[in-house]
Amino acid sequence: MNHVVTKFYENKLIQQSFGIWKAYRQQRKCKQILQRKADKLLTLRIQNKYFYLWNEQAYLSAKTKQLENQIKSIQSKSLMRAMFMKWKLYLKRRVEKHGATTLSENHFKIFRFLKKLSLV
Repeated sequence: MNHVVTKFYENKLIQQSFGIWKAYRQQRKCKQILQRKADKLLTLRIQNKYFYLWNEQAYLSAKTKQLENQIKSIQSKSLMRAMFMKWKLYLKRRVEKHGATTLSENHFKIFRFLKKLSLV
């Protein structure tokens, strides 16, 4: 009888230990799954954050380039306007000094010169 009781007790201990170990393994597996999900979520949030930062930087870079081109265009127009005003003043003085006979020749030369400037 003593042997039967000892065997029953050993079986109960084995079942109890196995139950505890099984609960521990299940809990550990859940923790690992949750940790992987948390890592994926963190990675995704970091990727999204840096994507939006990169996207904003690309937009600002394109906008800066567009504004620089506008500034260059305005600067070019301003330079041509100043040259045109100087050319008009030159023609006025030239007419006063030499008369209108060479005016058409000078006008044609200067027109060609300004045309070349506008292509540059």
